[in-house]
Amino acid sequence: MIRTLTVVSLLAAACGGASAGLIAESVSNLQHAGERTIDVHGNLVSAVRGNPIVYSNLQSGFTADRAFSSTDLTAVFGDQLTTAGTGTLQDFSFNLFNSGTSAGTLTSATVSFSFFRVSDGGALGSFNVNTGTIALNAGFFTTFNVTGLGGLGVNLDSTDIIVLQTVTALTGAANRLGVVSTTPNSVGSAVPQLYIDASTVGGGVPGFYNITASGVAVPFTVGYQISVPAPGAFALLGLGGLMTARRRR
Repeated sequence: MIRTLTVVSLLAAACGGASAGLIAESVSNLQHAGERTIDVHGNLVSAVRGNPIVYSNLQSGFTADRAFSSTDLTAVFGDQLTTAGTGTLQDFSFNLFNSGTSAGTLTSATVSFSFFRVSDGGALGSFNVNTGTIALNAGFFTTFNVTGLGGLGVNLDSTDIIVLQTVTALTGAANRLGVVSTTPNSVGSAVPQLYIDASTVGGGVPGFYNITASGVAVPFTVGYQISVPAPGAFALLGLGGLMTARRRR
């Protein structure tokens, strides 16, 4: 469960004000275990449905810059995004990282996602994703493409949003999980700090934290991709329904 719903908007407004000095994990210990395209129950599907992408730093050719993880397995990670459009969430991609110092393999997980409007902290919706059975070894991350989300009613009515993720259940020996920063952004943009709410970071104080490499703050943009319906899609559906009703008359 997300632990900081009531302070999200305040933290967003003060983005970058949290402490520096959190060290990114070495890229040499960061390997991509590939992609997995699934529904929310973890069932494999052939492909996402081709809806317009309004945010992405996970399209082909992306680079994994760095990672951050915590032994607090209920840690919340996230990012503040500026998208290229609004609409009801249809497809969503994310990454999950099993640290190189983790005790073993992650064999499944349930990951919870929540979306918020930056302007007033309003909740835009949430959902859970079961990864299905995987074999994510220490030092690896997997990209999950989740499709068929339209019926969940996550209405991204603003182009300035916060996405938060947390693991709510897992199996396997893994005991240190986190997220990966990827570039470049092909659609939209993100703030350069990482949102963290973990008992191991900042004395448990949630906030947007600077991540450092070689003693210097570096951008950290969590790997996400967001798709919504094409503009006018719902209007066309409505028109189709109206035409059908007229024919029945």
